[in-house]
Amino acid sequence: MLAPQGNPKCLVALFGLLAILTNFQDSYSNSYANTAYNGFRNFFNDSYIERGSPHGLSKWSFTFLWSFFLNIWTFGFLAGTFITPYLTDNYGRKMALILSAMVSLLGTSLSVIAVLVKSPEFLLVARTIASSSSGVSFNTLVVFIQEAVPTNVRGTCSFLIETSFLFINVFGFAFGLDVILGHYIDLLIGVGLIPGILALLIMFPLKETPKFLLIHKNDNKAALEALIFYQGERSNPKKQLETMLLEAKEDKIDIPLKKALIKVIKVGHLRKALLLGILSIQLIIPVWTMLYLSSLLLEAHFSAKVSQYTSFAYIVLECSAGIVGASIVENFGRKRMLLTSAVVNTLAIVAYIAFDRLAFYYGGWFKYGCIGSLFSYGITYGAALGPISVFISTELTPQKYRSIIQSTVLAVNTIMQFIITFSVLPLYNLLDIWAFIPLFVIPAIFCISYIAHAMPETKGREIYEIVAELRGNDSSTTLSTLSSEAISEQEEDKKDIADLKL
Repeated sequence: MLAPQGNPKCLVALFGLLAILTNFQDSYSNSYANTAYNGFRNFFNDSYIERGSPHGLSKWSFTFLWSFFLNIWTFGFLAGTFITPYLTDNYGRKMALILSAMVSLLGTSLSVIAVLVKSPEFLLVARTIASSSSGVSFNTLVVFIQEAVPTNVRGTCSFLIETSFLFINVFGFAFGLDVILGHYIDLLIGVGLIPGILALLIMFPLKETPKFLLIHKNDNKAALEALIFYQGERSNPKKQLETMLLEAKEDKIDIPLKKALIKVIKVGHLRKALLLGILSIQLIIPVWTMLYLSSLLLEAHFSAKVSQYTSFAYIVLECSAGIVGASIVENFGRKRMLLTSAVVNTLAIVAYIAFDRLAFYYGGWFKYGCIGSLFSYGITYGAALGPISVFISTELTPQKYRSIIQSTVLAVNTIMQFIITFSVLPLYNLLDIWAFIPLFVIPAIFCISYIAHAMPETKGREIYEIVAELRGNDSSTTLSTLSSEAISEQEEDKKDIADLKL
């Protein structure tokens, strides 16, 4: 019933819906906090008043607790990211998504219970459990889509991962408003149960990815059935399997995760793919500051109400740009789109700094330049930078190392996100808007420079061709060429595994 069988519209619809349902927990739980601030503050205060503290939490205590509530998501997400390679490589991509949906339902249910019994501590534990599911689902979905869809729609379907995140942000911001569910945080959190249940209902009928079945499980029959399920008979499935074997020739031997990570660091083309993935996703670090603090930044020049509605408009524009980007990504090169959007995105941050200072010193209409800069940032992020940076590392990586590299990229990003997001407010209080230069602008210049120099184009190319270019080979690499390279690599893997056993 859900088999797209190579129909582009059905593929986009299926994986777009799957992206929304599996990303819902991560996006929704981090966006409603922006507008439901007062509702959560009342919850925390009322909880401590009922425990015998007549005045509730002090301002400092609430600030600490609220900051901890927001950023504890990072720890759970990081834990989920670390266990993703084990789950995906041992139990499959599909099963990892199913397990993450179950854990998401558990975390959401416990969060609702925590609110009902007025236990902030229990809510923190439940939020950590829920965030761990997001670490697994986000990483796994990227790999799942890359391995299931045909090359001609790979970019569009992968684009939907981040676009769906932006789409859910709109609902999170809206549902958190006081006029909707902002003061009913048990219901606000409980909304997350619905997509969790729907995700399970959709995941069970789906097939495992053809590449996982062929390369990891060595099950040609199941791989052929899965290939027909996703790409149809007209895709010449048997020839497609032969193409997949170009990767499989390198990936016949499974090695322990620890050894795989060491090899990624040691081997040149794998290390380059990892570094390109890390630097690409480093470019989107500022989006978390915009997600959490855009209203606060705007309040330097506008009323709280205007700032809140401007932030909501920014989220809507970001989401709309993502939808447009998904429709045009197959018409332009990934590298070109990534670099162009990254440059304009960084210039938007520079413009925000300039207009903020002009508004501070001269007032007048300069403050509206801050709004224009924020909107420009959101449009360039949604249209290309955000979505492409999330999945680009999987297009640079052979099958055997795809999960470990993708998870490592997101783990490093999560750690950097935590450090920088935690540093923004103290540095903003110390340096004002100038803090954005060392935090965002200078790192972006470095990242853009390296990506422009080292990243190959990936649009419309098979993974083995891209990997060959990273190695320094001609992009017309053949099966016999890969086979000869794979023999020496496999012999090295055998020796490494034997050494580990000793």
